[in-house]
Amino acid sequence: MIFSSNNLQFFRGSSTTSGVSSNDNNWHIINTSWQSSGGNLAIWKDGLESYTSTFQAGTSITSGGSLAIGGEQDSVDGGYVNSQAHSGDYPEVILYNVFLNDAQQIIVANYLATKYDVDLKQDQRYYHAESHPFEVAGLGKIDEKDYHADAKGTGEIRVVAGADLNADEFLMWGHNDGSLSNWSEIKDLQEEKLEVLDRSWKISERGDVGLIDLRIEKTELPSVSGKVGLIMAQMADYSDAVILELTDNGTYYSVAVNLQDNAYISFVTAEDFTIGKEEMSPVSNWNLYPNPVENELQIDRGENKSLNIEITDNSGRVIYSKLANA
Repeated sequence: MIFSSNNLQFFRGSSTTSGVSSNDNNWHIINTSWQSSGGNLAIWKDGLESYTSTFQAGTSITSGGSLAIGGEQDSVDGGYVNSQAHSGDYPEVILYNVFLNDAQQIIVANYLATKYDVDLKQDQRYYHAESHPFEVAGLGKIDEKDYHADAKGTGEIRVVAGADLNADEFLMWGHNDGSLSNWSEIKDLQEEKLEVLDRSWKISERGDVGLIDLRIEKTELPSVSGKVGLIMAQMADYSDAVILELTDNGTYYSVAVNLQDNAYISFVTAEDFTIGKEEMSPVSNWNLYPNPVENELQIDRGENKSLNIEITDNSGRVIYSKLANA
């Protein structure tokens, strides 16, 4: 049992007092966690870990009970009295059947803080509450044992981190609540007709999370007859956009991409994507090996000419550039 908002207490056979209060007529985010193994007990208030203790280690919660919010039950769903009732509002209650680690606590706090306009005391990771406050989700890492690397939240996008996710790095996103059922044409970006989903997402990145795998179920998008891609830009009108074609995996689309801090992303459809394509020499007389590449790529040009080599990642960022003389 968790009770007393002016001095939060836990009761399971015996009680412990935390000294954490939330009854000042302001909205607060209170996260409480308890784990049978080791008896780890923690309270987070507005993103700040405010109390830790060891409590009732090795005990278990008896099955067949009843969950009550705002009132104390002296028997299973019974024995309520008005003097033990909570006076106040709970806009959202989330229950987990796992003990959240610190990285997960930070992500959940940012989701709630954005949704309910709560000022986090520390560990703010998402910075686009004004324009894209809906269904914020994210992944991140504190250290090798404390991380969250596969995230979807309540929204449509699922993101799976790659090997480049390092300590103290976070990637979060939220959307603008635009329609998921309509494509709108974008003009002047390419010759082929290009349509973009009305919904857009905004990215907050701490550190350099690197390449991630972004996925969306086909049923989340309107029907298409052409190709589907991910569009990413720093400008809200996509005037500086790059487009990555999505891979069709049967029930869902996916793409490997390095999402950029402050970027807008959405989904586009067209018969072909030509943004960012340049005229280049035919590669029929080139040999690239090994294929697929592992740690080293060798290029055999088959001709005695100088060659400007430029390698970009899936977001269009140059990661290697060199002039190879004849």
